[in-house]
Amino acid sequence: MVDNLCHEIVYHKHNELDYDVMTDLVVKNIINLFETFLIHTNRSPMIIISYKRNLKVIFNKYLGISYN
Repeated sequence: MVDNLCHEIVYHKHNELDYDVMTDLVVKNIINLFETFLIHTNRSPMIIISYKRNLKVIFNKYLGISYN
């Protein structure tokens, strides 16, 4: 997902696409995938909350993406 998003942003630059919305959707999907994995592997709710918080920090610190 991230590779495809970056490819679109760098090489295609379609004027009709909102790349901020696309980035937000990619981030939400990645967090959702982790959360779904943790739930289906019977992790405790506190671990899930901790992982989500850490992912948000990573996205913000290293990618400059703010996620609520």
